[in-house]
Amino acid sequence: MLKLVMFVAVAVILIGGVAYGLNRLVGVIDIVGKVSIPSNVEMIPSRIKVDLGTINGASGEIGYSDVARLFVRNSTKIIVRAEAIPDGSRQNISIAFSGTLRLEGQGKSYAINMPCLYSNTQCARILMLIPGYDTPLTIEKGEYRVSLEITWIAEGSGDLSITFSIQIYEAEQ
Repeated sequence: MLKLVMFVAVAVILIGGVAYGLNRLVGVIDIVGKVSIPSNVEMIPSRIKVDLGTINGASGEIGYSDVARLFVRNSTKIIVRAEAIPDGSRQNISIAFSGTLRLEGQGKSYAINMPCLYSNTQCARILMLIPGYDTPLTIEKGEYRVSLEITWIAEGSGDLSITFSIQIYEAEQ
């Protein structure tokens, strides 16, 4: 029985080899391409530098309109985070910054309030969760203009260099 199985296996291999050997290559089709799947949320430009200039008043507000575009390909959730980069100096000046990030477009408008973005002193804020800042905010599919409003309150005198960033994340679904 083993001899019969071996004979059949050898016969199949030989017949397959002969059949394949009789084929003649007549052409080749090469398939090439690029796979580029954009992320669900994209901001263009992806990084913006906002210069507050010299602040010489105890309080104030400054606005920056249409600083970027936010493209949302499918309804999603976003959250905004602030990150302070300390400069190491401590002067006789206390300052606290707050802000509002606005997304406008597609007949919709979203405002994300951001209290205490940067502070080198105590900063009081409302005791509730703020959608988009403390918890994810759902935004609909579309293209949105990004605008920013910054407010501040300062006390004391002296010079202080500040650096902080506002980062926009797509929240986990």
